[in-house]
Amino acid sequence: MFVHDAHDAIAGTAQNLVLNLSSKTLSPAQLNLLKKGLSFSPTGTLDTFSLDIDLQRFFRNIRLKTHFNNTKSGTDEARDDTNTHSDQLTLKQFSLRIKSNFTPPKIYHPVETFANLVQRDVNHLLQQCRQGDLHIRHNLTSEEKHALNHLLDDKSLIFKPADKGGALVILDKEYYIKEIMSQLNDTLTYKILDSDPVYSIKDTLQRIVMEAKEDGIIDSKLREFLINQHPITPVFYTLPKVHKSMTRPPGRPIVASSDSILSPPAIFLEKILTPLTTQSPSYIRDTGHFLSEVRPLKMDGDCILVTFDVCSLYTSITHEKGLEAASRLLNTSNHTASQK
Repeated sequence: MFVHDAHDAIAGTAQNLVLNLSSKTLSPAQLNLLKKGLSFSPTGTLDTFSLDIDLQRFFRNIRLKTHFNNTKSGTDEARDDTNTHSDQLTLKQFSLRIKSNFTPPKIYHPVETFANLVQRDVNHLLQQCRQGDLHIRHNLTSEEKHALNHLLDDKSLIFKPADKGGALVILDKEYYIKEIMSQLNDTLTYKILDSDPVYSIKDTLQRIVMEAKEDGIIDSKLREFLINQHPITPVFYTLPKVHKSMTRPPGRPIVASSDSILSPPAIFLEKILTPLTTQSPSYIRDTGHFLSEVRPLKMDGDCILVTFDVCSLYTSITHEKGLEAASRLLNTSNHTASQK
């Protein structure tokens, strides 16, 4: 299905909208399948291994909540706070926590009874599945299953959510890669590296964090949080801006940095800087806030409202300018270590 009106593409109400911008014609069954959205999960073969992992995670979460709700002494983090100076930045202050592999003891009978009953019922369902006594209702028709297999085998297509509006966009893989390379070839924004810099960044970050700990700026738990000992390399991808063009949409560059070496410092800085941005005279929260600000303005008939769109806004901000703005914001605020 191809929508010729760009306004339809960004309406936001048509969550099942499919925009086929590729060179291939899709069948009605393929379109019906894609209208279900990228979050749709077809029923398939039961993965007992994944099911057991999910169950154990579920049980662990219940045991953790029960354990810490019934432990008067609190977590290790709370005990470490007794040795923390009041002027130090801490994990608790910013509602941050370190991922833990701690498994609480199985001593709370109501929780263990519940877990055993759930496990028993799941085992019974699995046994019924193996014996063929349990009928599984599939959520795809035979035509849609065939369409799914055909789309999975077609490596020449790329499926991405639209940058705005919630539509599902289908692109030729060749065009998608070409659009990405046209952005990465911008030498004013990106440069080719000779090697993966993650470990050099880690060394630099460790030195800075250790100095902050030794100077009494942060506590030991925050120091541990800021260093990701097993970082992954971020993934670069783009989302098609169909509101800009319905034939050759440019891509919004996104770097998926979860669990990367700079992810913990970014989360920490966001906790500090975001509350301070509201103090900026140019701060606009959303469209409603903008309308409330301009509504009282007195304008005569000669006034014209004008908007500007900055091309590649965030990548246009140099590191030096960004650091200067953050430093100025911190120095002119009343932010202290005791503030949340």
